[in-house]
Amino acid sequence: MNIEEIDNKIEALEAQKVQYRKDQLNKMNWYERLSFNHSTREEQNKTYSMFKRGFKGYLQNFYKLNLFKASNNHFYISGFFELENKENGNKQTYYFSIEDLRGGQTFMIRTVKDFKDYTGGTNHYLSLDDFERLKTDLDRFVRFSLK
Repeated sequence: MNIEEIDNKIEALEAQKVQYRKDQLNKMNWYERLSFNHSTREEQNKTYSMFKRGFKGYLQNFYKLNLFKASNNHFYISGFFELENKENGNKQTYYFSIEDLRGGQTFMIRTVKDFKDYTGGTNHYLSLDDFERLKTDLDRFVRFSLK
């Protein structure tokens, strides 16, 4: 095999790799995509779009969601949302950030005064390893802060 044939073989394998990666990513839901190591802006944009719909829908299903605003940044997602306690009407605003979608993702959340407060309260890091654990940790944090 000469060098040209080797280069052609490498190009074909690279194309297969790209297609395989796209196929795997397309099978994932919004939550699973958060743990995927993104390598392109296109991958992140699709994840952001799915996350925004999925996370907002999750919040609406389990809490009284008043406001939700997310931002697609350079390989991370962040935003704010406001929840209301259905029993007593207390409201709480939260800031969240999902750090570096290229690897080592963390879901950080904290209470804040409003949608312009980027410093807020204490940072809490939720696991992205298991969706049930994320839901449990998020619920615990929200219930404690929404008294």
